[in-house]
Amino acid sequence: MTTLWTLRALLAALLLATAAAHAAATASTSQEQEALDSMAKAAPLHDKINAGGSVSDQEVKDARIGMMEPFMLVKAAYRRQTDAIEVTYARDIAALQPQTMLTPASLVSADSRSRTRARLTTWRQIIGTYNTQMAAANARARREMKALEPQLPPFAYGPTASGFERALGLIDDFVASLVAGETAAVAGIAALLDFMDSIPGGYHVEQGPPVKLLFRDQATLDRYLALFGKVHSASQEASKAKARLSQALADRNARPGAVARP
Repeated sequence: MTTLWTLRALLAALLLATAAAHAAATASTSQEQEALDSMAKAAPLHDKINAGGSVSDQEVKDARIGMMEPFMLVKAAYRRQTDAIEVTYARDIAALQPQTMLTPASLVSADSRSRTRARLTTWRQIIGTYNTQMAAANARARREMKALEPQLPPFAYGPTASGFERALGLIDDFVASLVAGETAAVAGIAALLDFMDSIPGGYHVEQGPPVKLLFRDQATLDRYLALFGKVHSASQEASKAKARLSQALADRNARPGAVARP
């Protein structure tokens, strides 16, 4: 899944900006220059990651970026891990084809609804695995960031750790919103299937084209549409979560004292 790649590009720029601004304000001239030089040397690695590429530990070491190498190793490892989680999630969801679960063919018979329920069970498992793996990745990143404290000068570690934690917090919120939306969508589809079970003979399929699901009366149709609307609303949560994260990053970038990535 590519949802976070563009957003993380903004996070990376903000992390570097925060560290650079803090270094300029608190460090000696030589320390400031060392920090800025290290960030500049790290820029191609950040650019590669932000373009969706994978950066190995060896690439980081070969770049000889200096002061910020320990942090870059943590960042590159985190991105490799979470990108792999997202790719697997996207692949599994694509194979499940949730967009077909509410077609007339998936709703019209007890057998087809039973098959759809089996797919919902798989969907729940996919969501749970994604949530667990992302939580573990963020917990690991926090532990590794904390372990860098004795390896980096305080003026470099403090703002970098603070910015990294804020970034992880935003991603935590994004994942929680995504999982909540997907879980609500699954529950909504299950409720719609239950509704169809409860009205045998209350609908029929018009073959078309296009194929249409027709109901016996307006009240039944209204109930179907209300349930369908809940599923649609839940499915929009991922887009809303992305928008909220983008806005949070934009708000941070607009704060006084923010500087561009060196």
